[in-house]
Amino acid sequence: MKKGLFIILTFLMLFPKAFLAQTVDELKQLDSLKVVLKNSKHDTTTAATYFKFSEILYNYNIDTVKYLCETSKNIAEKNLKSTKLSKQEEEVFNHILSNALGNLGYYYGEVGEVKKQKRAYLKSLALIKKVGTEKEIANSLNNVGYVYGQLGEVETQKKYYNESILIKEKIGDKEGAALSLYNLGILHFNQGEIPLALEKLYQALKIQEEINKKVDIASTLSTLGYIYGEQNDLEKKEELYLKSLKVSEEINDQHGMALSYNNLGATYKEQGDNRKALNY
Repeated sequence: MKKGLFIILTFLMLFPKAFLAQTVDELKQLDSLKVVLKNSKHDTTTAATYFKFSEILYNYNIDTVKYLCETSKNIAEKNLKSTKLSKQEEEVFNHILSNALGNLGYYYGEVGEVKKQKRAYLKSLALIKKVGTEKEIANSLNNVGYVYGQLGEVETQKKYYNESILIKEKIGDKEGAALSLYNLGILHFNQGEIPLALEKLYQALKIQEEINKKVDIASTLSTLGYIYGEQNDLEKKEELYLKSLKVSEEINDQHGMALSYNNLGATYKEQGDNRKALNY
């Protein structure tokens, strides 16, 4: 048995049955990947499979993800040194390497190593620009923008976010564009640029309404309500929180409903209506 596969199996055995019962689909995927890895006869398959393992396991054990992505990365880098690769094989290994670096960047962010995260994301972006789709490039730009924000380089963060938005709009990735616009709106708000924050958030909201993504609609309405509240416009704040609640109720989103009730309670407390505040 390959060393990496042994680590995966040992890792899964640590989880209680209650956890395993909640992740049947993921376990099926893991079982399929174990078979692929065991029977793999080419490094492209092996490297890609290690990466796919990391895509499933990243929520459960971040250190396992580091091992898997580094293994995938090392296999790709070793093969890319060869002069015997076909153009297609070279593209495949570069694609795998970009993906592995992207997930390693995520790992570094989770453990607080932001400079390493930045290096990994930038390398991933450079590679995906050569061999990836426009959607992948846009997502990678978004990652790089995020890490610059973590480093306090806000103007650079905005630059990457805006590049990402332009690509997503160009290719019709409405959900992705809405998410990027939302993130940009939050960024402007944190910078005290309220008109720009509202502009981007309303743009995000318009797209979310077009694609009927109600969970995101409720979230954006709630965020807008908060921003208006910070400007002491309690009437607008209340209106938006009520709209957010209505959307959450339509889809029976218990989490969203609870947040809206809490937000409305705080709003009525600010308005001096303690009865309503307690009720919500």
